[in-house]
Amino acid sequence: MARVLFICPRFPRPERIGLSMRASVSLDGLVRDHEVSVAVVRWVDEAEQWELGWAAARAERATLVGHAPDPASARSWLASPRGRDVLRAPLPDLVRRVPPAVGDEIARRFAPATFDAVVVMRSYLAGAAVPFLEAGVPGILDADDDEAQAQRSLAIIGAGDLDEAARYDAFQRTVFPWFEHVLLAARADAVGSFGHLPNAIRLPAHPTTRPRADGPLELLYVGDPGHPPNRDAVERITRHVLPDLTAEGIDARLLHPGRHDDVGPFYARAHIAVVPLRAGGGTSIKVLEAFAHGCPVVATPTGARGLEVRAGEHLVVTDDDEDVRAFTRAIADLASDEDRRVRLATNARGFVAEHHDADAVGAQLSALVTRTGRHR
Repeated sequence: MARVLFICPRFPRPERIGLSMRASVSLDGLVRDHEVSVAVVRWVDEAEQWELGWAAARAERATLVGHAPDPASARSWLASPRGRDVLRAPLPDLVRRVPPAVGDEIARRFAPATFDAVVVMRSYLAGAAVPFLEAGVPGILDADDDEAQAQRSLAIIGAGDLDEAARYDAFQRTVFPWFEHVLLAARADAVGSFGHLPNAIRLPAHPTTRPRADGPLELLYVGDPGHPPNRDAVERITRHVLPDLTAEGIDARLLHPGRHDDVGPFYARAHIAVVPLRAGGGTSIKVLEAFAHGCPVVATPTGARGLEVRAGEHLVVTDDDEDVRAFTRAIADLASDEDRRVRLATNARGFVAEHHDADAVGAQLSALVTRTGRHR
């Protein structure tokens, strides 16, 4: 059993927000075999401390580090060779918010505990690991996706910054070698020395019973509209997809759960989950979640990015992110073929069980820590 420090940017929880879901799978896997302390680094008010409840119930210790950068904390980069190397190039915005001083604060919170391994989620939190890495603690970085590639992708919808992408390129080249393992969610990204830690879903005991097709066509999109790719997708559905379906004589409605809604009832109502994403990195947990609930999916290529799915067997994938009319046509065709919807949903649920099961993925990370930690 290793003493593990898990640093993440979201409160681990098994629902709603992709980063929180990924963090919850990792935490559940780690606590089965190790003694885990969780530090959530957020730029929020301490009033959100209550959201640590899910993680605190599983980990040995859990804390929220709400950090406001100041000149003194920024100078903490200069205290180590790793930090000084980082400063050779301009820092990305999120990286500037997490200097090594954040790691010093985490160490104070958990004192006198020491750690055998540190697991950091997302590359922009790497600065928080510096004090532990400098002390000889082996590190694993769950980068999840390539932040530089994500910025380039977001630029397509006017939400990314190509200068920021260049800054991430330089930053990642510097910090990735700090860690014994760097993990990415998409197998296509996990090339060379990078490892693959897929996104994962907890399968409901039974797939959702699909509604009859004798009422309005219920389309489901799950995603926090505060995230630009989700906001863009919802706008495309409401401004283009729904009017185009109406023009074809199809009465269609959008189901879009709020941030704190239980998504189960929405999947119970939905005929089709739609994922018209044009931007984003890694892989889309919302596609895997729809699969797990037995809901057939229509997605753009970016919506299905990074998943080793087969179009026509597990879901419908259009040829082009930008062709909204083709996306609408794909929805209409699938809506008229109930047997096809059932076949896709059945195949997709089996795909999740085989490749993206939460227990299996969590165990994969736990085993990696066992092989890496300095307790060996």
